Amino acid sequence: MESEETFNQLENYFGKSNLKIEYIFESDLDVLSPKQFSKIQLTHLPIGKVIIGGEFDTQIQNAVFALEMLKKEINN
Repeated sequence: MESEETFNQLENYFGKSNLKIEYIFESDLDVLSPKQFSKIQLTHLPIGKVIIGGEFDTQIQNAVFALEMLKKEINN
């Protein structure tokens, strides 16, 4: 639940319409692997910045990671 709350807060921070999140299919993984669709590509549309999140086992964790990285980069 904590990841979902953090995701929602970060999504609201940037504005949902300013973000594009795509789920990346990893074809080299076993067909039953839960990580097949865990990697995400986040694009901040106003500036075209793209960040890949693939460090974690779930989409939500990877999305939070990517949003946090985007926030750090924009605020620097």
